[in-house]
Amino acid sequence: MFDFDHAVRSIKKEIHPLMEEFGFHGNLFINTEPMEKLYAGGLPLPEKRGMMTWEEIGEIMASGWHIGAHTHNHPDLSELSTRDPSGEAVRAELIQCDEMLHGKLGITPRDFAFTGTSWSSAAEREVMKRYRFGRLWIVGSVYRADRKEIRYAELVGASGQDEPDGGPPASARYITRDSHPYRLPSMELHYLIYDFDAYRRYLEGALR
Repeated sequence: MFDFDHAVRSIKKEIHPLMEEFGFHGNLFINTEPMEKLYAGGLPLPEKRGMMTWEEIGEIMASGWHIGAHTHNHPDLSELSTRDPSGEAVRAELIQCDEMLHGKLGITPRDFAFTGTSWSSAAEREVMKRYRFGRLWIVGSVYRADRKEIRYAELVGASGQDEPDGGPPASARYITRDSHPYRLPSMELHYLIYDFDAYRRYLEGALR
């Protein structure tokens, strides 16, 4: 799976054509507050905006891309659970995001990406009520979860030591039949697997 967070314009201009060339489609998770801001006061000229329009998102969706939810305001979910352990605040975030995606794209999102490297049990409970799966983002080996820092490996129940590159154990970096459906891993290309050799090792590891 190729996951992308945020409806930035480079996805339509650069990533989408490149992936189309090789026959791939992506998953785009949208937090809707930047889209709301984009249209406030009139749509800027293309060279002045960093976000796609709803029409452009619709075009990549029509070509086969999958659109998922990513909250409205992109809050730190661990910190949000401190302020509101009831889950009402995160529920409002999900509802607002879902309603905007439905209103603008005509879809009810089926999947969700947690924001940044933050997670909370309250957020997961709400996500489980609304979506098929929840995706976590891997940048390093540490996560903010329920108001404390923990190892990513601990959050997903992976055994073994963290790897020398600063990330979690290799077993925690892949989706398998045993993966928790609301704690699925997604590797950030700009960090642990950015250079060619690291990315090649990551792909080869999927074959084991």
